[in-house]
Amino acid sequence: MDTEGFVPHPTPDGTSSGGFSTEAPVSEATGGSGFLEGSGEVGNSEGIGEVSAHVDVARASHGVRGGTGISSTSVRNPVSRPVFNELPLPPPESGEVLDYTDEDEERLAPLEIKTSLGLNYFLKLVDIETGEPVVAMFIRGGRTEKIYVPLGTYEVKYASGLQWYGYEHLFGPDTQYMKADEPFIFQRTGNVVSGYTITLYSVPGGTLKPKSISKKDFEQDLTR
Repeated sequence: MDTEGFVPHPTPDGTSSGGFSTEAPVSEATGGSGFLEGSGEVGNSEGIGEVSAHVDVARASHGVRGGTGISSTSVRNPVSRPVFNELPLPPPESGEVLDYTDEDEERLAPLEIKTSLGLNYFLKLVDIETGEPVVAMFIRGGRTEKIYVPLGTYEVKYASGLQWYGYEHLFGPDTQYMKADEPFIFQRTGNVVSGYTITLYSVPGGTLKPKSISKKDFEQDLTR
């Protein structure tokens, strides 16, 4: 992914971040093994460091609802939709993970998702070569969740909405489906593993410009 245009973001220690650093990255030790509910083993026991690129949704990508990337242009002739009779369900715990990889596959690369209050999200990574899903996660609006994923190059797709109807129907007929405009590369260089922090709410100067996709396009990799 082109890192030009990343906007620096102040961090609590007074430094700034906003893409892969051109200087020697400050490594966050991930030594020791640990477990994240539903995600399998995370981290590593080799003292490998990690560095994350910050990717924010561009303000222009949002409509009035926020967080969806949908244009706010009004629809004069709405298309009638099939009757939806499903009952709402209690949402999963924020950070609940669906893992589609082998249990013995290493998960070294950090992926952090930031959201704002309002919409909830169901985000997934899809292997760009095989088209197979790798991992998916539910994130409640206003929460920040971090997991570790296998190294690779992935598409990022996400669905958003308010009321949860389960993993089959997600947020019901009002679900908005989005796809990031560029692939995300999770890689290891020496003893440093590169990952991402993705902000799913509009940020001035944000570099992520998601595009709207259909439910079919969102689900196609899950039905292979």
